[in-house]
Amino acid sequence: MKLALCTVILFGPCILFAQDISKALVEIYSTRAGSSGPTGNSGSRLGAGTFISADGDILTAYHVVQGANTLEVYSYSTREKCADVRLLRYDETRDLAVLNCKFASARQIAYALIGEAPTALVGRKGEALGFPDGKPFGQVSVDFLQNTPISGEDYLVNGKQLFTQASWNVRLLNIDATLPPGMSGGPVVVNERVIAVVSGSEEIRARAPGWAMLATDANANTMKVPQQSRRFDLLPPLSMIYDIYLKSKLPLLKITFAPALAAKLSDLRSRTSNLHEDFGKADAEFSQVKQTIENGILLPSSHNELTQLMVLEQLYFKYFTEDFNDRLDTSKRIIADSGDIDSEALDSFRDPISRIIVKKVLPLSLPPDANKQKIIELTNAEFAERTKSSDAIEQTLRQRTAELELPIQKAVADARRTRDAFNALLTESTITNGVATCSNCDSARIELRNALLAGIDSFRILISGLLLELDSSEKLAVSLVAESADLEASAPDDDN
Repeated sequence: MKLALCTVILFGPCILFAQDISKALVEIYSTRAGSSGPTGNSGSRLGAGTFISADGDILTAYHVVQGANTLEVYSYSTREKCADVRLLRYDETRDLAVLNCKFASARQIAYALIGEAPTALVGRKGEALGFPDGKPFGQVSVDFLQNTPISGEDYLVNGKQLFTQASWNVRLLNIDATLPPGMSGGPVVVNERVIAVVSGSEEIRARAPGWAMLATDANANTMKVPQQSRRFDLLPPLSMIYDIYLKSKLPLLKITFAPALAAKLSDLRSRTSNLHEDFGKADAEFSQVKQTIENGILLPSSHNELTQLMVLEQLYFKYFTEDFNDRLDTSKRIIADSGDIDSEALDSFRDPISRIIVKKVLPLSLPPDANKQKIIELTNAEFAERTKSSDAIEQTLRQRTAELELPIQKAVADARRTRDAFNALLTESTITNGVATCSNCDSARIELRNALLAGIDSFRILISGLLLELDSSEKLAVSLVAESADLEASAPDDDN
C-alpha cells in the first residue's frame, strides 16, 4: 500500500513520493448528546478517515461525523490534532463526507490517492484500514463479493431491502470482511489507491458481508455543501438505511462506537510523542554542548574558553528553567493520566463482566431470586479481582512517580551549581565586545566547566528516565484500552 506524499518545493511543482498509506490516516473522535446520532445513541465514537489532498481534505463516512456535538481529528502518523475542522461537502444518501483539517502550524500532509474501482474485483485482495475496537491501528483483509459496484437497490439482506429508495441508485461495493468498532470511514485500498470508504457490516467482530461506498463519488455533483460548516449536530440524519435496520443488530452502523477510553488514549499518545521529540532534541543539543565544553570546537575562535563556558551556561540554564519545568510537569501528568485511564477502564469492565456472567448463569435454570443473587455474587467477585489489579497498577504508578524525584533533585541541584559558578565568574570578569576576560579566575573557570559537565550528565540521565516512564505509561494505557475493548467484544448484547 502506498500514498502520495506532497512535498512543496519553493517556486516549484508538487512532487509525489510513495510512502506507507497509514501515514494518511486520521482518527476522528466525536461526542453526541441525547439521541442526535444516526443510531439514536449518545456517548463517544471513534471513526477513521483519510487525507486525500495536500490542503488537508479528509474523506470519511457521513455517519462518523453526523450529529456530533464536538469533533476532534488527529493525524495518526504525527499525533497532531487539527486546530480547525470544517465540513466541505456531504451526502446522507451515500454515507460520504469530506472534511478539511487545518493544523496550528504549517506542515506537509501525507495524503492518499483516490482511484476507480478496478473491474473483475472478485478474487482480488483489498485491505481496510482503521482503528479496530479503539486500538491504535489495524488493517483487515477485504474480499469482494461482486465483480463491479452494485446499486443500493440490489443490496439485499435475507432477501429484504436494506437501503431506502433514496439510495437505490447509489453505487457501492459488496465486500466481505471483519469490521469491528472503529473501522467506519476508513479507506478500502486496492492497487495502492483508495477505492472505497468503509460504511457498514451485517455483523460486528465476525467476518460477514458489508458495504463500502465508492471513494470517487465524494466528488459527485450531488454532494451537498453545509450551511454551517462547523455545526455537525445540525446535519440531517443518514437517509441511506431503513430505520428498522439502524436500530437493529443486523446491518450495523454502530461500528463507529468504541470505548470512550480510546479518545483519552489518543490524547495521551499525542502528548507522549511530542515529549519524545522535544526530549530527543534536548538530548542531542546537550550532547553537542558537552562536546563543545570538552573540545572547544564549536564557537568562533575569538570566543575564548571562559566566554564559551559562560555562553553555554546561559543556554543550558535557560532551557532548564524556562522550558524543562513545563515538560517535566507534562511528563508527570501523562503518568498520572495513565492511572486515570486505569480507573476508567475498571469502570468500563463492570457492565460487560455482568453480561458475560448472565450468559453463564442462565443455563443453570435457577429460581429467579437465586439466579439474581448468583449473578450479583459472581459479578462482585470478578470485579473485586480486577479492582485489586487496578489498585496494584495505581500503586506502581505512584511509586514510579516518586522515584523520579531523586534524578529531578540531582538535576536541579546541578543547575543551581552552574548558576552559582556562573555568577561567581561574572562578578570577577570583564566583558568587552562580547568576550569575557579574567586575570585570576582559574579555579572559578574550572568549577563552572565541571558544574556544566555534571549538570548536563544529570540532565541527560533524567531525560532518559522520563522517556522510559512515558513509554511504560503509554504501553499500560494501550493495554488497558485493548483489554476494555476485548472484554466488550466478548460480552453478549443485553437482549441476547
